Amino acid sequence: MKKYTMSPLIAKYYNNWLSGPTLLGHPNDEKRFYKFIKACVRYSRKSKNGVWLKYFIERDLKEKYTEDYFNSVCLEAISIFDHIIDYLQVHIPDYSIEMKNPYYVASDLRRIIKDDGDPYMSEKEIENYLIEKFGDNWREKY
Repeated sequence: MKKYTMSPLIAKYYNNWLSGPTLLGHPNDEKRFYKFIKACVRYSRKSKNGVWLKYFIERDLKEKYTEDYFNSVCLEAISIFDHIIDYLQVHIPDYSIEMKNPYYVASDLRRIIKDDGDPYMSEKEIENYLIEKFGDNWREKY
């Protein structure tokens, strides 16, 4: 199993979450957990995900609780963690939706990468897309 790391500052928020009598059974537990998630986003250089969190939950909690309670909390925490991380990483404006500036649209399209690591669209496909959406003379207009 891969060994994950947690910075000392994030560990303070993590330990604060774990310090409650329950982990997710009370609104105050949830607030502590949300602070931990926010700290992960704000103070991490690399993006975190549920796999990363699961490593620490298993390391720190598996022996402290019954198997049923542990599994329940683990699944719920990972699900919440992943959903909030995904939400916080969405950026607005989305130029490909707003279609106000072709240069921003092209920049957004260049950032889309397929699972195999290749660009989603070639430069020629991006150019054709911009012509379709902004017209043949889009470079002169913008």
